[in-house]
Amino acid sequence: MNLINSHYLKLKSLLLSKKTREKIVVFESDDWGSIRMPNPEAYRISEENGYAMDRNIYTKYDCLESADDLDELFNLLVNYKDQNNKNPIFTANFLVTNPDFNKIISSNYSQYFFETIIDTYNNQNPNTFKKILSAKNAQLILPQSHGREHLNVERIMQDIASNNEDAKFAINHYMPGIINKKGPIFENNYVVALENRNKEDLFSKKQIINEGLEMFNSIFGYQSESFIACNYVWDPEIEIILKKKMLNIYRVQYFKKSPEEIMKDFILKCII
Repeated sequence: MNLINSHYLKLKSLLLSKKTREKIVVFESDDWGSIRMPNPEAYRISEENGYAMDRNIYTKYDCLESADDLDELFNLLVNYKDQNNKNPIFTANFLVTNPDFNKIISSNYSQYFFETIIDTYNNQNPNTFKKILSAKNAQLILPQSHGREHLNVERIMQDIASNNEDAKFAINHYMPGIINKKGPIFENNYVVALENRNKEDLFSKKQIINEGLEMFNSIFGYQSESFIACNYVWDPEIEIILKKKMLNIYRVQYFKKSPEEIMKDFILKCII
């Protein structure tokens, strides 16, 4: 069933995607500014505590970009030009905050706090964010919005209040969520930032979206033209906010349906 579902999604993507005869290469990546795996020590401790970090590509490879990483990328981009003598430009989808883990812990896990990515970068290397702004001005990258933080705030704080072992472990080791020991290796429900459980939770997500877009404007000096939801999960009411902010592109996957709904559609199409 998973194989059929996968083929159906690929086919649907091809049918609905825009067609052009031009030869276009698009460079786009998500999660800029976001912490996933903070350092080798957190990786080691996680493995020692039974988390299969090496079996998930995000926990194994994904971390905050460093000043050296940026130098490698930007030095590569300036070496190439198109027929109009323009270098490639990376569309970099940024989160604008990370959890302020120390403040959360200091509050005895009773409150959620965040820090801006400027603080996150500066804690690593004061030159990192300067390099990002310099690359933006040099048209090597085009920052766009990926949300406020790559974390479902309501979910992780509720789970911590319920003494969930995984949630507290993640905060204690400066990670925005972690794989459930007993779940699938790719299942980190804490990073699905905009998934909501009820109307109250949805209201909170709307506030987070608004604040994230305003912070993006403050950090980068312009309004993002596009938005891509973390893990491609969002509520239709979120689109109302995006329209009010005049975002004219929602860079998302081509559906918002559950896998069960997609499979139902596929079966009905086959029968018809």
